[in-house]
Amino acid sequence: MKSATLYPQKIFVAVTVLSLALALGINDARASAGSPQQCTVAGDCTIGEYLYDDEYAPITTADICDLNAKYPDGTAYLTDQNMPPAAQNDGWYSYTFTTPATTGYYRAEVCCTVNSEKICVDKSFESLTASEAADADTIAASVWGYSNRTLSNFGNLISDIWGYSSRTLTGFGTLVSDIWNHNPSTTS
Repeated sequence: MKSATLYPQKIFVAVTVLSLALALGINDARASAGSPQQCTVAGDCTIGEYLYDDEYAPITTADICDLNAKYPDGTAYLTDQNMPPAAQNDGWYSYTFTTPATTGYYRAEVCCTVNSEKICVDKSFESLTASEAADADTIAASVWGYSNRTLSNFGNLISDIWGYSSRTLTGFGTLVSDIWNHNPSTTS
């Protein structure tokens, strides 16, 4: 019977909290997907973002988006840099700059204000030296240039697997008993 009296109280609290959140205009937080953009020191780096209205039509108004970025130590690097819309009128706003020599992670954001509504998204980037920057060609060259394994020759990988003495396809040695008899330690 006690739970029956708590149920209306829980509903009242939930409704009150939701009503307050709506009245105060509290929005949910969203994280940006993916890893930071990589920019090579002394090279051009373009930070950009598409902007659409509620019906997914491109917004192409000038002077509504800005870029802000901080050096890895947290001091200001770029402040309120205007991002003009692209000439293609597709909703793309961007800003191109020369990547600074200070290598590291730069916290950056693009903020756009449309009809007094402001939205900001994470556009953090990394400043890397040319030797640190990994592009598709460098990765492919590293993979294909590795001398010990190829598509037709895996070096000693196969013999390492089949030659392993205590585990086979039909017998796992002491693996099952090791797991079954494991006595986890506890802290007091």
